[in-house]
Amino acid sequence: MRRAPGSVWLIADSSSQVGLAVAKDVVERGHRVILAARNTAAVQDLVRGFPNTTLVVALDGATSDDVTRIVRETKDRFGPIEVLVNTPGVGSLPFLG
Repeated sequence: MRRAPGSVWLIADSSSQVGLAVAKDVVERGHRVILAARNTAAVQDLVRGFPNTTLVVALDGATSDDVTRIVRETKDRFGPIEVLVNTPGVGSLPFLG
């Protein structure tokens, strides 16, 4: 099976100003981007413009179950995460597996 071009990026929290700016730049460069967002409505314009290369996942970050779910959804859609952008905040990512 042939992989899609571009790297798989996970950007947490992509609904913040920093996260959204990074996400826009990365997706415009042709990468696949997982938009982990506390405010999923804030990233919908970006998703509408790039429906095949973006995936929005709700981010709480308070539990490891949340992290596990995000990693699973990412792998199901795009494959393994290659780049992690952790925007300012507090959280725990025990594995990206």
